[in-house]
This record gives sequence, structure tokens and C-alpha cells, in this order.
Amino acid sequence: IPVNATFINSLTTISGTSSDLESGVSQVNLRIKRQSDNYYWTGSAWGALVSTVTATGSTAWMYPGLTSGNLTTGTTYQLNAWATDQVGNVGAEAQTTFIFDTTLPVSSVTTPAAGARLNSLPTISGTASDAGVVSLVQVLITSGPFNSTYWDGATTWVTGVTWLTATGTATVEGATVKLGA
Repeated sequence: IPVNATFINSLTTISGTSSDLESGVSQVNLRIKRQSDNYYWTGSAWGALVSTVTATGSTAWMYPGLTSGNLTTGTTYQLNAWATDQVGNVGAEAQTTFIFDTTLPVSSVTTPAAGARLNSLPTISGTASDAGVVSLVQVLITSGPFNSTYWDGATTWVTGVTWLTATGTATVEGATVKLGA
């Protein structure tokens, strides 16, 4: 953790596994680089000098010393980990990168216009954006100002709140509703 080339919005610990079939793993070291300025995690702060930290454990290891509070949203981090065995042999480095993203996505409805009074609605459309990747867009269609019923995405208005995932088109009482993201 974290998985290579992913977006994450929280970090409580870095963990992994290592092995050595001969003498066994003695320790695991990490080098954590903030790619925006090429600073390295020293164990308590970011610094310009290349630094390493030592994980706890050996075959199943963890490093809880870098958490969300030490990360900057929208920034890519590179993590290198390597094990040293009981006789001092140093293994190859494993590398992963991740992007820390706590920025909320933004979405809007472009059709129909806000406050519009319509007798038909052939399409509902909008936009969604994020500093990272938009992975899901959902639409909630209500029947009126009191939001008493919700479109189920198929054929019926229902009383339970029903979020529709934007993946294509649906038909609402004869009108095509575009739900595509």
C-alpha cells in the first residue's frame, strides 16, 4: 500500500512484504520522494537531501511515519522499498508511485437550464471534472419541488431516493434522458 499508479485521498500507513529464502530478511528500508520538488521524507519532515527510513517488521512490514497530514493534494509521490537479509545482502528496489488527491470533484447540469419550466425534456446533460480522475457520475431525478418521488432509471417514479449512474441513456416517460458522462 499504496498500489502503483493510483490516486489516494488518505494514508495512515505504508506496508508491504519481503522475503529471503536463505538467511531471512533483517530489515526493510524506504525512500519516499515528493516529485513536485524532489524532496525526500526524513521521518519527520521533507528535506532536500536523499533520505531513507526503516520500516517495522521484515517479511510483513509497515511504516506508519508518513500520513495524510504530511502530503499535499495534487502531488505525485515515489516510494522505493528494499530489503536487507541477515548477512547484509541488499535486494533490488521495488518502486511505486501514487498521487494524493483530496480535491472534491465538480459537476454541473447544462440541460435543462436551472429554473427552466419545460413540458418535455429530450435530454439531460452535464459535465464533471476533477483534479484527478472522475470515476463515477450519478444523477438524481425528482418529480417536483417537494422531491416526493424519484425516477428509477427504467419505467417508474418511486418514493425511495434513487441515484442513477451516468453510463448511457434512459427513457423517462417517452423522453430520452442522456446519462452519459
